Amino acid sequence: MKSDPLPLFSVLTPSYNRASTLHRVYESLSSQTLQGVFEWVVVDDGSKDETQALVEGWQKEANFPILYLAKENGGKISALLEGLSHIQGELLLIADSDDRFLPQTLETFHALWQGFTQEEKNRCSGIGVLCLTQEGKPLGRPFPQEGWFEVYDSMFDGTNDATGETWSALNASMLKRHFSLPKEAEGLKFIPESFFWVKLAIHERPKSYRINQPLRIYYVNEEGTGALSENIRLKQPRGFLVESRYFLNHYPFILKEYPRSYLKHLLKYALFSQHLGEGFLASWKNLTSWRARILFALCYLPAFALQKRYFHP
Repeated sequence: MKSDPLPLFSVLTPSYNRASTLHRVYESLSSQTLQGVFEWVVVDDGSKDETQALVEGWQKEANFPILYLAKENGGKISALLEGLSHIQGELLLIADSDDRFLPQTLETFHALWQGFTQEEKNRCSGIGVLCLTQEGKPLGRPFPQEGWFEVYDSMFDGTNDATGETWSALNASMLKRHFSLPKEAEGLKFIPESFFWVKLAIHERPKSYRINQPLRIYYVNEEGTGALSENIRLKQPRGFLVESRYFLNHYPFILKEYPRSYLKHLLKYALFSQHLGEGFLASWKNLTSWRARILFALCYLPAFALQKRYFHP
């Protein structure tokens, strides 16, 4: 028996108690101008609402494959890890459970990706696009220039970034190589996604492609959604602490190449260690280089002065 061809796109949606908004993703996929090239993988992170019944109903009526995965509640990162182990696509779109995207989204990504050479595809970490609010307003300023750019440099100097929310179709195989948690982060329900993007940029030194075209609709200031991003520093400080400590211990060379990025993580490490009551000596000992320890000591007192502004902006 001839097997079905693998989809080009995997759309991955982690969801927790979002039965009221998950239809946005389904409707967006159903209205795509390019069909037959994608799968939708929904990871239900221990929802207590009607998510399962909703998705099972869509599985019966949709003209595209839907994979439903149920797991115990463990946070968005654990849901993404579960989904990544099941996706089949060459390109990955992480569609949050309250997102919409425009009908031409997949057709646009498809045309760009098929226009790349195989060598370009192998080195490309993704294709970046812009976002709109639910009122159709641009969410921030556009990219300063379109086309190819070096992800490593852009990650740390910040000169080539758009301001505001962006979205990407990601190279799935490249992401899978680096989307894993260190031992110190195991059991956490949250760690910033930047943890993985930095790891990928450092180890792969990829290029990425971007266009100033909005394709994703990002809902802002919605009431009753329980958005994790609301005061996330206070809700999930341990994840930020682990991210900065890992950065300081594993990427010391960034201090010489991009001192501002390294010092930013030093200050964040001091802020979150103080906020969590870790104590100066314990936090100091958890840094593995003397250079990081000396710099940490120097920024420890200034971090006290920034506590209120940082955690209660």
